[in-house]
Amino acid sequence: MLFKLPFYNQKIKIGDLPNCLFVGWAKEKLLKFLQNYFGNENILILKSGRQGVKVILESLDLKKGDEVIIPSFICPVLIDAIQRAGGKPIFSEIEKQGFNLEIEAAKKLISPRTRAIILPHLFGIPAKLDEFVKLAKESNLILIEDCAHALGAKYRGRLVGTFADFAIFTFGFSKNVGGLGGGFILLKNRPDMEKIKKNISQNRKRSFPLKQYLELFLAPLVFNKYLYFLFANLVERYGKLRQRRESEWEFSDSLSSLEVKVALQKIRRYEKDKEKRNKAAIIYQRELKETFRFPEIIPNTQPAYLFFPVFAQNDVFETLKKNNLPVQRVEFGKPGERLPDNYFLLPLDYSARDIERICRLIKKELSKKEKV
Repeated sequence: MLFKLPFYNQKIKIGDLPNCLFVGWAKEKLLKFLQNYFGNENILILKSGRQGVKVILESLDLKKGDEVIIPSFICPVLIDAIQRAGGKPIFSEIEKQGFNLEIEAAKKLISPRTRAIILPHLFGIPAKLDEFVKLAKESNLILIEDCAHALGAKYRGRLVGTFADFAIFTFGFSKNVGGLGGGFILLKNRPDMEKIKKNISQNRKRSFPLKQYLELFLAPLVFNKYLYFLFANLVERYGKLRQRRESEWEFSDSLSSLEVKVALQKIRRYEKDKEKRNKAAIIYQRELKETFRFPEIIPNTQPAYLFFPVFAQNDVFETLKKNNLPVQRVEFGKPGERLPDNYFLLPLDYSARDIERICRLIKKELSKKEKV
């Protein structure tokens, strides 16, 4: 492939910049939008999803040794958030035909010290909510939906995030909304919201976020599909450096006004972006059904695909990566364990024509590999 397409695409256009910069009362407007979207007033906007997990668990007054069940295949920041809140992460197996928490495996891990289950809807694919809601109720546990990948996904006609005691969402760069940062908590009960508010520490005041302004203005240039090959190596190195340096800030900092403005701009058109990604996923399913195996989708659910996951062996991934196809894996997994190498992700933030071209190139490269 001649040009290297970006895997991530923030979808920030030149025309977005004035709205991102000059909108007034952005936080109030963002909160109102979210309240209307979910039909729930119990929403708290925070710096990040990981900060949300931490303050939720702190509101439970965890004692030393209290356990929180999570999937073994999960973002490391979730583990960090649990430990910072005083909890002990307990790792459960994931589904064999997918990436979400496996119900029977989770049941076996419940002990007298278990206080909560965190249930991610990984890559925008809804988990088995009915079963986990029932399990949490019968076991007297707190259920937290991790919707960092799943804003707008539906389970039996109802938005994910509205089933559990708490849910966390994020506007981060590599998430559904794809903003500069930020997140929010959705709560079932008002008293819990008031308790969390009291437990949130006074975050330090931010200085002028020059780096965020540079990211905003450079994004339309850097992530242009015709120019990305010029910036690809720099972007990948910068992304890893940024993640390491900002980990502490994501727990303790406050949300910048620019992060709020960008999130507001992008969430207003989110349903259109979600529909486009889901249509792209259908193209992958149609064009690559003889090439890869796909995760199982629960009947009567509607994913909000963040990326499109496929099951394939590591040599397939390496072949496509080497030939500049936009394939990616995420750095998920239980610390000390080898990451799974039987899957990879495909991008969705492209036109139908681009997605079809990616499919043709994948089949072409794999056909050449078979002939060797």
